[in-house]
Amino acid sequence: VYESKLDRLRRENAFKVKLTTFLEIWNRPLTTVSGDFFMSEAMEICRAENVFADKRGSAPKVSWEDLASKDPFLIIGNGSASSPEEFRANWEVRSSLSAVRGHRLLFLADETISRAGPRTPEGIAKLCALLDDVRAGRVVPTAVAAQAPDAQGMPLKPSLGPFTPSLANPVPSALTGPAAAPSAPGNAS
Repeated sequence: VYESKLDRLRRENAFKVKLTTFLEIWNRPLTTVSGDFFMSEAMEICRAENVFADKRGSAPKVSWEDLASKDPFLIIGNGSASSPEEFRANWEVRSSLSAVRGHRLLFLADETISRAGPRTPEGIAKLCALLDDVRAGRVVPTAVAAQAPDAQGMPLKPSLGPFTPSLANPVPSALTGPAAAPSAPGNAS
């Protein structure tokens, strides 16, 4: 059943635009995953190309200069910060990177993608959905954030404050409208 779920995800994503991607698993020192690690395979299933797939070891350290030379279209954080807000703040100082300038920063708080197990296909499916939002241009620095009701108990209008999509906090489809998959600069085909 596990393999059949992964095969279905591979088929569903096989012809999507590939996105050059950096996966950050720690930020001090800057650490990623190599192509030998299952998280890199999960990214490949969703058509995200790991820019450091050729590195040795399962969790290689990389320099900021190496990352700048790769200039990925998308940056994904998994376990590298305590919250999406901290993750975004850590990257805002790196505005020379296309992914940062384009607000293409995803923070994965869900462990279904970071630890292989029976729920891993579910985590990969969530990752693929987030990448579809990126491809469609729906990953923006602002989106609806949940708020408490006002003093009269009425829900407040949605906040359009800073927002980093994540597995736990995806871009609401009500905000994004119908999907379109434009080819974006910096993508691999």
